[in-house]
Amino acid sequence: MNEEKKIDKIFSLEETISFGDTKEKLEIELNGSYIELKLGLEFREKIGEGGFGDVWRGYLVGREYNKEVAIKVSKRSKKSLDSLRKEVYISGQLKHDDIGEILLYEENEGTGLIIMDYILGKDLSKIVKWHEKLGLHFPQKFSAFVGWICCEILKYTHSARVYDNNGKEVIGVLHRDITPGNIIINNFGYTKLVDFGLGITLSELDDTIGKIAGKIGFMAPEIFVGKMDKRIDIYSLGAVMDYLIRGRNPVLDQIKESPIKLGDILKYKIKKLREEVFGVDEQLLKIIEKATMTDKEERYNN
Repeated sequence: MNEEKKIDKIFSLEETISFGDTKEKLEIELNGSYIELKLGLEFREKIGEGGFGDVWRGYLVGREYNKEVAIKVSKRSKKSLDSLRKEVYISGQLKHDDIGEILLYEENEGTGLIIMDYILGKDLSKIVKWHEKLGLHFPQKFSAFVGWICCEILKYTHSARVYDNNGKEVIGVLHRDITPGNIIINNFGYTKLVDFGLGITLSELDDTIGKIAGKIGFMAPEIFVGKMDKRIDIYSLGAVMDYLIRGRNPVLDQIKESPIKLGDILKYKIKKLREEVFGVDEQLLKIIEKATMTDKEERYNN
């Protein structure tokens, strides 16, 4: 009975919160209270899929509440579930307007669910394919704009103060999977970076030596030989900007022509962007070339 009265008092907070000193009194009484929220999750359509899980568009539904969300569902495997848990742990500590926000995380019978803000828009890979079908090139100025916003995001993540798995405060998070599919342009033309499923703290880099992570064509060369740092994200972003201008990925093109082992990718000589696409702004070319230098010491460092 006392518990019911307490719940009633919580729901009456809205009505009385503006009455002078009552606000402070009610806040004290609410301290430590617990309410189990009754929310439903409605799946509508699959909008993406990957090695660790599928992404659905759906709705988070409550009483007089209906919010459109994106739902990432793990596969029924320990590796997939661990990846989702890691993504929640990393992303949950990052607070930036241009990083997709995680709202809730749930596990049920060996499957994990990440419920995220639904970003109304399209990822860069889809946008580039539309341009290709129409015989158009992605606008250079917009390529530069996307690169600038992503640089600002990386500037934040690479210097963010977060906690590692041992509860120790560390500085810096790597995305490790910056690709056209993980960069969304919303309906206002603004850039959002999503999917930290491969994200790690900079302090964990030594534990990843010899473990290849990322997508072919956007992975920095040093990933195959170890000795990595935050410049692997810079390379990936440079490769995305190269892809936007070319309309294709030159590394993937090489592999399609003659399948090779991952370790042999470094042996391939990729034509420079300026040798294949003409009329590109010289300043933009220099930025992309510097970001994608094979030797990381010649790349941007921040």
